[in-house]
Amino acid sequence: MKKLGLILLLFVYNWAVSFSGNITIDNGLTFKQVSIDKGLSQSSVFTIIQDRFGFVWLGTSDGLNMYDGYEFKIFKHEPLNRNSISSNYITCLFEDESGNIWIGTKDGGLNLYNRQTRQFTRYLKDKDNFKGPNSAYITCIYQSSNGNIWVGTKDAGINEFDVVKKTFRSFKNKFKDVNSLGSNNINCIVQDKKQNLWIATEGGGLNQFDLNTESFKKALKNDEDESSFGTDFIKSLIPLKEQSGTMLIVTKNAEIYNLNTQSF
Repeated sequence: MKKLGLILLLFVYNWAVSFSGNITIDNGLTFKQVSIDKGLSQSSVFTIIQDRFGFVWLGTSDGLNMYDGYEFKIFKHEPLNRNSISSNYITCLFEDESGNIWIGTKDGGLNLYNRQTRQFTRYLKDKDNFKGPNSAYITCIYQSSNGNIWVGTKDAGINEFDVVKKTFRSFKNKFKDVNSLGSNNINCIVQDKKQNLWIATEGGGLNQFDLNTESFKKALKNDEDESSFGTDFIKSLIPLKEQSGTMLIVTKNAEIYNLNTQSF
């Protein structure tokens, strides 16, 4: 298998990426781009990860693609196969600590890919929010230090999947409850070294979740002019390992936020 370099694409807004041709940057780096004629299932790519084995996974609006540097393996929904992926519209991807690939979809909930069986386990929307997430539209996936999987949704807050009990529960915005999630539209979830979860939302800013008290606190609050930092719309969160306690926050302006001092 051809050795692949890690591809990092930062989507400030929901842009789709079309792959075709080669691009050479002034510093000598060359990016090889691949398109439909090379086997990609669809040119609108919304999410990319590289797993521990070097394979690149790409989520498109028409299928999940796995690229080994030579060719694509495409996974699509098969109506008569319950072990196939639940939807072709892929919105987010995540590799957990065991090497499993989690897939979020726009209309088919959450999927887990088993490398050994090459089959998918579907976690479809469950109105009781016990056997599946409370929304079919998944926007982000993250694994916390206790091993549980956290799932952000487009319209129903965040879900926690207990990997031992195989059950879900959710946290949503509650009207006039300052200790609840700021918005039900979730873009990103990460965890800091103090074991707090940080949730990026649309309309509710950046939220800090205390796993012990299970309460939320809104960060980046500016009493004089909250909109001056664009803090109600947080697109993505990127912890900066070389700067302990800092995180890149993708807003209307890309800001670097210090978690220790809780300031820019």
